[in-house]
Amino acid sequence: MNKFTIWTIISFLLGLSSAILTVSAQCDNCPKTETKADYCYNDPRFSGSCLAFFADKSVAYYFSSSKTKTPVEVKVVNGNNLDSMVNITTTLPKLTGKDLVFLQLGFVKWNKEKMSLGFTFTPSGLGYKIVQMGTGKIPEAKKKVKVHYKGYLEDGTKFDSSFDRNQPFEFTLGVGQVIKGWDEGIQLFPVGSKGTLKIPAELGYGNRANGSIPANATLYFDIEVVSAD
Repeated sequence: MNKFTIWTIISFLLGLSSAILTVSAQCDNCPKTETKADYCYNDPRFSGSCLAFFADKSVAYYFSSSKTKTPVEVKVVNGNNLDSMVNITTTLPKLTGKDLVFLQLGFVKWNKEKMSLGFTFTPSGLGYKIVQMGTGKIPEAKKKVKVHYKGYLEDGTKFDSSFDRNQPFEFTLGVGQVIKGWDEGIQLFPVGSKGTLKIPAELGYGNRANGSIPANATLYFDIEVVSAD
């Protein structure tokens, strides 16, 4: 068994316990970066280490007390933990096993944190993010609306898409024809708007599975409101 395999196993085991840790997002251990990081990963088991992530960059910056104050630039490959680790071990061979464990834990945490960036949350827990504001009318309850969408899970797994069928989904809003997150969320997007809904399980399918959607799943929908009566 090679060193990479050993440290991958160790990082996986540590990752199982990481949920119980209090992880700071305040960049307490990070030297100042040129721009404010979207998320900084610290871990009390790795004193003095910090990993700074930026949503608009394919690289993160690793600061370690055992190294110089100049950060080590590490590439994040499409947000994929394993591919990122393989890339790091081949391009930065001087990193220690402890460094690699810390980086792996940081990637896992970032992949969860970045899914909440840019959302506004309503009192119900629904998250919404408008990336293109439409100029049309605001959809109203008990009226028909057409929406294009792509639905996916927190890990990025797509479970449905009207875009793939080239046919928007038509339904009557606010009468229970769709999940609660849609009945509430679509009314926040004027016609012509594009954005994303982040729907917690209680506004989705709850504790029951639905096809490829597991129980208690948070759902994401990239949407485009095409028309409203």
